[in-house]
Amino acid sequence: MQPNLKIQNVGGQSMSTCVVEPWKNGQQVNSFNWVLAVPALTGDVRQPALPPIGGVLPGDEVEFRIKTVNTVPDQG
Repeated sequence: MQPNLKIQNVGGQSMSTCVVEPWKNGQQVNSFNWVLAVPALTGDVRQPALPPIGGVLPGDEVEFRIKTVNTVPDQG
């Protein structure tokens, strides 16, 4: 499966890095450190090129968790 998602900067500072964790059926699949070439300003929406997730079958539950933004733990 090739993830296709958008991330919006809802913080008060520019976003230059964002760690995203894909999960499948309650298990963490991997971790992706997205380094933005051009920082995202407050309100900007970006679409990272995340790596594919293998072995996704119909009925599987896939979620994406943002762990850190600019090396600071995400607040929600």
